[in-house]
Amino acid sequence: MTATLSAPRDLIIRGAAILDGTGRPAYQADVSIQDGVIADVGRLPEDLTATEVVDARGLALAPGFIDLHAHADIALLADPQHGAKVRQGVTTEVFSNCGIGFAPADHATQATLRPVFGGLFSRDEGVRWDWTTTAEYLDRLDSAEMAVNAVYLIPHAALRVAAMGMAARPATDAEIGAMRALLRRGLDEGARGLSTGPGYAPMCHADVREMAALAHEAGFCAIHQRDYMGRLLESTRESVAIARASEARVQVSHLQTSGPSAEGKSAEAIEILASARSAGLDIACDMYPYTAGSTVLTAILPSWITADGPATALDRLADPKLRERIINELHALDRFWPSMVLLSVQSPMNAPFTGMTFPDIARRRGMSIGELVCTLLVEEELQVCYLVHHMLQDDLDTILSWEHTLIGSDGLHLRNAAHPRLSGTFPRWLGRCVRERRLTTLHDAIRRITSASAQRLGLRDRGLIAQGYAADLVLFDPETIADAATYEDPLAAPIGIHSVWVNGAATIRDGTATGLRAGKVIRG
Repeated sequence: MTATLSAPRDLIIRGAAILDGTGRPAYQADVSIQDGVIADVGRLPEDLTATEVVDARGLALAPGFIDLHAHADIALLADPQHGAKVRQGVTTEVFSNCGIGFAPADHATQATLRPVFGGLFSRDEGVRWDWTTTAEYLDRLDSAEMAVNAVYLIPHAALRVAAMGMAARPATDAEIGAMRALLRRGLDEGARGLSTGPGYAPMCHADVREMAALAHEAGFCAIHQRDYMGRLLESTRESVAIARASEARVQVSHLQTSGPSAEGKSAEAIEILASARSAGLDIACDMYPYTAGSTVLTAILPSWITADGPATALDRLADPKLRERIINELHALDRFWPSMVLLSVQSPMNAPFTGMTFPDIARRRGMSIGELVCTLLVEEELQVCYLVHHMLQDDLDTILSWEHTLIGSDGLHLRNAAHPRLSGTFPRWLGRCVRERRLTTLHDAIRRITSASAQRLGLRDRGLIAQGYAADLVLFDPETIADAATYEDPLAAPIGIHSVWVNGAATIRDGTATGLRAGKVIRG
């Protein structure tokens, strides 16, 4: 407690069950806030006054939730109110992830990256894509007056394209040096780490040497693995090799068993990570609490198609001679096509097909699956996203039950539709996974979305309810908190969230958005 308890406070929250983020069970106490910071935690005198007093009896108070795996890069500029995240208790977004992002990126680099990955960031109304440096981009975020805090990771794809374009080969020493220089400047300008994604072009051409060199420079590296299907275990061992060679904190992004070839391998994947931790490596993973995933359709293309950039990729997809080869390679992929659903496109022509499976669309259009993929990508100029139902519930439960699995939504802000994880991840984790399925205790579940994530990122004043910490807080009902978002209604608001404060400002009060936007970039 503070030494002086006579001065009025901005806010007092009385009688809550405090889940302080440490992982210890809840205890009843009062919390006061002054100037955006937690001033007192304990039994406060009844005569201590405040501008606002909240009666929190019967409710739980936790640190604000940290979404460790977000894709809010453009969404926060297009819609800084960020309702889908704020209303589920998220107070800090961590991005760019999967190695995909747009700073640092000069105009030539952006001209390459946007056609390839722009479908993931298609809700960009009113956004001027005119920054080039990390500093300019982070300043743009701050000037947007966001409703949440932002933590930025430098994306590997931007570094690689700047240094060597879409070249389909490992980087040379000189090219790695150029990437490290760009990375170092971005870290100096406020980024807090690196993300890479060898599952995507052009990063799929990077070797362990390249990724480890960058991870060592960054200190923290989130990895979208090379494969989550038949080569899941091999790819997880590659992530361990990067952690070992770099000595960085490594975060395996959305660890999952994708499709029939990976079914039942969740325990082995976790054991690989657990053994690495026992050997002294600082490695963990994160996941969202859904058995379906979502990404860009270009991700399933053989890497040679995109090797020379988006314009050449479109030419190859349209070329009659190459098209036959592409179709054959697509049909040979390890894919369960009936589980794939078209989620987002850019043209009105194909918008009516969103929500349909790929086989259904192919039948409607009178073509094979491979022909459909090529046709959609050409018609939509690569801007296609899909959803895939690809995991067994048992595998998901095994991954989520590991004490070092943290939670990230991987939510995409798309043009036509969305995966329900965008709006429901954190209430689903606390409601369905913890209260109903009992995958862990409530106090441990809170730790994994607050202090554990803050520690991974080196955030010294976030993730705990403690004196001197930033007043990012969530007041919720642990008996009713639940996700309402579904695949049919993916943006439905959750239930059980009473109030959310970001840096002391109430962004949600009594379940209703206030319009206040007090977020900031948390710079390194």
